[in-house]
This record gives sequence, structure tokens and C-alpha cells, in this order.
Amino acid sequence: MNKTHKCLLYIVIGIILQTAIILIFVLTFMRARTPKLRFGSVSVQSLTTNSSASSPSFTMKLNTQITVKNTNFGKFKFGDSTATIFYKGFPIGEVAIGKGKAKARSTKKVDVSVSLSSKKVTSGNSNLESDLKSGKLRLTSQGFCPDVGSDFCSGGFSPAVLFRSGYSRSGT
Repeated sequence: MNKTHKCLLYIVIGIILQTAIILIFVLTFMRARTPKLRFGSVSVQSLTTNSSASSPSFTMKLNTQITVKNTNFGKFKFGDSTATIFYKGFPIGEVAIGKGKAKARSTKKVDVSVSLSSKKVTSGNSNLESDLKSGKLRLTSQGFCPDVGSDFCSGGFSPAVLFRSGYSRSGT
């Protein structure tokens, strides 16, 4: 091989190695990640309970903060979204999350209010009565972002545990 061919071979090998290194970097560090949506602080604005054995029920209004954590190196825009709050698999409330934008590698905080009611919980659910008497309700949530796809936020909200204290309850 003469010098020209060797030089050309080294240049081609160098270009291939640089391309491989850039490709590994992009696939490892620059891949797009799904932003995480979570409930932040939750405060109970109003609460009414009835823990009687015949018809246990509750209604409450919550003020909460939903956070959209964007771990990507680019901004993330999200459209109007919803989050449904569940008690033991029964939907008890829905909150609308307005459209917004989370900057690169930052967290967007959205303050929302939501009204919850146990009207959709079946009357045969004996857990509701015991949970109301204990003063603890374990709530879960699931979000939906139509702009990105139905599986984007599915299960993306952490379970929220509400501890009731200092509120009077009606019934026995």
C-alpha cells in the first residue's frame, strides 16, 4: 500500500470511530424520556364524611400541586390533560390539567383543585366504612395526555395517601 491509500484508510477508520462514538452518546445520554407526572403537596380544603354502616360516604375538596418533571435536554410541551383519582378502583374525581410547557431538565408545577365524592363507590364496599372510621383513605390516580398518546401518563401519578385529622364527621 502506498502512502495515499494508508492516509485514506486512516481517515475512513477515524470517521467510522467518530460516528460510532457519537451514536453511542446520542443513544445513551440524549434519548427522549417520558416526563414524570406526580402529585406534590395535597391539602384538604373541605371534608364531609358519614361512616355509618348503612351508607358510608365522603365528599372532599382538595388543593394539590401536580408536577411535570422533564428529564430531557429539550423542552416538553403538553396539551390539555386529565387525571382521574380512584378509591379501591372506583373513580371518585377527575382533575383537568391545562396545557403547558416544562423547560429542559426542570419541573413544571401546576396548582389544581379537585372535588371528590364516593357516590360511585358501590354500597357493598365494606372497606369504605372501616377506612372512614380509621381516618385514612388510600387514593390512587391515573393520568391521560391525548397529545402524546394514551400510554404516556398511564399510571404516571404516584399514589396519594390522605390522613384526615381535625375534621368532624357526621354519622356514627
